[in-house]
Amino acid sequence: MRLTIPTSLIRLAKPLLRVHLGLYRREVASAPYPVDEPEYEVAGTDPDRLAFIGSIAVSGFGVLRHGMKTSSQVAQRVAAARLRGCTWSEVTSPTLTASNTMREKTLVPQGTRAAVILLGITDVLLGTAPCEWARDLDAVVERIRDESGVETAIVLAGVPPMTEFRAIPPVAARLLTRQIDALNTATAAFACDRAGVTYVPFPVWDVGALFIQDALSWATMHRLWAKAIAPAVIEHLEGAPATAATTGASAGASTVRSAGGSTGASAGASTVRSAGAPAGASVSARAAAR
Repeated sequence: MRLTIPTSLIRLAKPLLRVHLGLYRREVASAPYPVDEPEYEVAGTDPDRLAFIGSIAVSGFGVLRHGMKTSSQVAQRVAAARLRGCTWSEVTSPTLTASNTMREKTLVPQGTRAAVILLGITDVLLGTAPCEWARDLDAVVERIRDESGVETAIVLAGVPPMTEFRAIPPVAARLLTRQIDALNTATAAFACDRAGVTYVPFPVWDVGALFIQDALSWATMHRLWAKAIAPAVIEHLEGAPATAATTGASAGASTVRSAGGSTGASAGASTVRSAGAPAGASVSARAAAR
């Protein structure tokens, strides 16, 4: 059964959501980010070409090395599984939405074989309606394929359960959870309707199953997120069908990413490109958040 939130309820909730958007912006502006030099290549022959578009998972929120980011760990897992090299590009800002993504000069380099979209947190806080979210996803996916080629696979990562990562009052937590579920339901439906697009839900955050030092760790979040996403990317690259847990309805569905929606988020995204990819402004994630 598809979860829907009445438009009237979304409108009424927007003032409360914007309070939490302001808190989130302050949090991402003051949080730690990688301080080392980024690398966008795993050495090896005949490298796979990937692209990542996203917010905190691609910016490296909460970790101090680029290799610990979700995007980097996905690329590392893909390279290890396929016994070959991997290169990738990134478009990121901690508060990135799909509408802001569309303002970028270039989203992916030509020849990108799979693109992973990890967006949605800011859209939840903006109160983006599921229909708007799906419309923006469609625009992002079409542009990716226009720039890279129609056979580019898309992996859409689910919006994480942000209420489990920070203290939020019960009323606001219930509202955010409903909005997260609504956008994730819309994302899954979007993937089912399109060939070559896969939805990957955020992994279950079972604190009881983690070691004490891992519980509520941002490093653990990046690791678990990458572990969930990488198999979907690998399945596409190897030409295997997606599993029942992540596949769309279309036969041979592959993998993509999730996109944000409404205007009103922070200013333009920081764009970071791999060597040899189309030029873009290189701005630190911390600067983009401010």
